[in-house]
Amino acid sequence: MKKTILNIIQFISIEPWVLLVFLVSIYVGRFMQMLMLYGIAIIHEMAHLVVARSLKIRVVKIGILSFGAVLKLEEPHIKDPIKEILIAFAGPVANILMALLSVGIQTYYLPKADNMIFFIYGNIAMASINLFPAMPLDGGRILRAACVYKMPFLKAMGICKNVTKVMIVCVLLLGVYVLYVSRLNISVLLIGVFLAFHLNHQRKEQQLIMMREFIYAKEKLLKSKVLNTHNMAVLSDIRVYEIFKYFSYNRFLIFYVINEKMEIESILTETQVIEAVKQNGCKMRMGEVLKQLTINN
Repeated sequence: MKKTILNIIQFISIEPWVLLVFLVSIYVGRFMQMLMLYGIAIIHEMAHLVVARSLKIRVVKIGILSFGAVLKLEEPHIKDPIKEILIAFAGPVANILMALLSVGIQTYYLPKADNMIFFIYGNIAMASINLFPAMPLDGGRILRAACVYKMPFLKAMGICKNVTKVMIVCVLLLGVYVLYVSRLNISVLLIGVFLAFHLNHQRKEQQLIMMREFIYAKEKLLKSKVLNTHNMAVLSDIRVYEIFKYFSYNRFLIFYVINEKMEIESILTETQVIEAVKQNGCKMRMGEVLKQLTINN
């Protein structure tokens, strides 16, 4: 047990600004509430960490930041959708279990403890907010993994982006309403701003992921040993960039190149297509990819 705790603690990194947050909380008389909020966030991220490590996913650290806590993985995207769903669910589930446990303690042992009530509602809020289907929240990661399991990566990301936009609008409208009713509570509004800020980051991240997949296309199959395949029939005069949207990091594409007589001219793997793109760019046609391979061979 002691060894397990030490293994978890070694991943924790604390930002210096956290000290300022606690000093301000002491000044305004909210130290205990702030301590519990950080505890709730750390429990949430530790649940992610424990499940990630049990699934052999490498963890860099849990960062304790001025606005909460965040788990950083070695790989920004988990290539097994099932593993990503399990890791994403772990945080909210941990908060729900803590809330239920706290209800039992509060009911039978501490019936008048205001801090325990705050802890219960804090866990419920943490679980509820993180299950919103918007990136980069856990709900958004679950949605993305579920989509990637059924469709190409770019299409899945497009669906997640559109759902995130709808959620941003809803959260911002709710934030304005809460601000109007409470006169000073901007917490919901800040969540909406955070989601909107991340949406732009998500576009850049998507491009980097696809670039990385093109660079390491060979290693994808070699590392996994076994991958789901997806067969596609493409005309020989189609340009390569038109098929990029079908690429994904958890499946291997095989292309049947069809000529003008509707006959199979050749069969190409995604690795062969990507190698051709590296040399000649993505505007070449699939027929030209075949000619290049013939010359090289």
